Amino acid sequence: MTSIYIKTEEYSSMENSTPIYDSLYKKKVIVTGGATGIGSYITRYFYEQGSQVFVLDIKKKESIDLVESLPNTKTKIKPEIYYCDLIDINSIEEVFKNIYTQFGYLDVLCNNAADDERHDWEKISSSEWDYFQNINLKSQFFCIREFSKYVSFNNGSSIICMGSISYLNGSTEMPSYTTAKSGIVGLVNTMANILGKKGIRINLIQPGWVMTEKQLSKWIDKKAEEMIEENQLLEGRISPDEPAKLVLFLASDQSKMITKQIINLDGGWV
Repeated sequence: MTSIYIKTEEYSSMENSTPIYDSLYKKKVIVTGGATGIGSYITRYFYEQGSQVFVLDIKKKESIDLVESLPNTKTKIKPEIYYCDLIDINSIEEVFKNIYTQFGYLDVLCNNAADDERHDWEKISSSEWDYFQNINLKSQFFCIREFSKYVSFNNGSSIICMGSISYLNGSTEMPSYTTAKSGIVGLVNTMANILGKKGIRINLIQPGWVMTEKQLSKWIDKKAEEMIEENQLLEGRISPDEPAKLVLFLASDQSKMITKQIINLDGGWV
């Protein structure tokens, strides 16, 4: 049985202590959009587990800054950075193949990359609509497909997709985004049926309003605070480490019989 113990060392940016999962040690983990926001917490948390993390991102400077900010230890493996344009299928295919060629079989995929830029449904262009569908939904499918080519079916691989409750809570300021996020539900249900016999689990996390630097600087105002107060059943704010901690659990052997599940991490909003 896989054991868990609580770590005592914490990053200054992490709010709470996090369990260490033995089963994640030296596991090879891909995190899309892993340089900033929730993704940076996911990257840090897997690093703390002793996993080998591969950050797939178009933000080169932020990726480098994140990796350089991680403490050097003899027992941890610094993340590898791969520039990847997730709306370019060829880029996805090339990066996954290169990672496998250099490092061998993969164990975990976290489909985290997204873009929730607000847009007016009456003014959005066809190309803009396609962009939000591509980055928020299409990229997840093709990352799943490439990941599944490079796993060992004996290892119990795990895919975690990051969604959103925005299509459930009445959001109207980003219709292409909410449409794409709702589509991930169908994607996870379908791929769970396809991949289950191959020993690959796939689950979906749907966060509520998470207090990332981007959200705080761009979207969190008095009106937003009032919405959160009115709709969350639990008091407080959702910090970026909360979805990151759930990702760890779903990647670990502690969840080895969990697949095809949708988990809302929203303080009871929906």
